[in-house]
Amino acid sequence: MSGPAGALVHVEDGTGRQWGSGFLADDRGTVVTAYEAVRDLPDILLRPADGPGRPVRVGAVTPLPGSGLALLCAPGLAAVPLPVAAEEAARGAYVLVAAGGWR
Repeated sequence: MSGPAGALVHVEDGTGRQWGSGFLADDRGTVVTAYEAVRDLPDILLRPADGPGRPVRVGAVTPLPGSGLALLCAPGLAAVPLPVAAEEAARGAYVLVAAGGWR
């Protein structure tokens, strides 16, 4: 599935209960979701619309509670990244990201 629907993933716990949703932000498997969707979850499973679920280790979660967001690292996730910039950056170009300060 392409477009925004193909970027959407469900955030589930180890029993399959859905806690929220997120989207794939890049081709390295970075998923952006709500902090509340993953807070205190011991087991996280990301399930894309067209593909098998992928477990995420607790150490692969970057909580950003001040922004209400969390970043999850799920390399190889079968989803299509959703562009979140006004224009596409050239491969290898530096970009600014607001994540607890500009990076």
